[in-house]
Amino acid sequence: MPFYEFECAKCKKNVSLKLSVKEHDARNYKCPECHSGDIKQIISHVQVQTSKKS
Repeated sequence: MPFYEFECAKCKKNVSLKLSVKEHDARNYKCPECHSGDIKQIISHVQVQTSKKS
């Protein structure tokens, strides 16, 4: 499951949430610090790992 970066509008903290694609699309997540539902996704770095052998 991928990690998504969010910023909470209430407590102003940046948080990382591990969400399935289904959970992310449903937008049913809250800030783990203050439990506010007013969080927005922010742009973050992406790490990719492949299984290709040299």
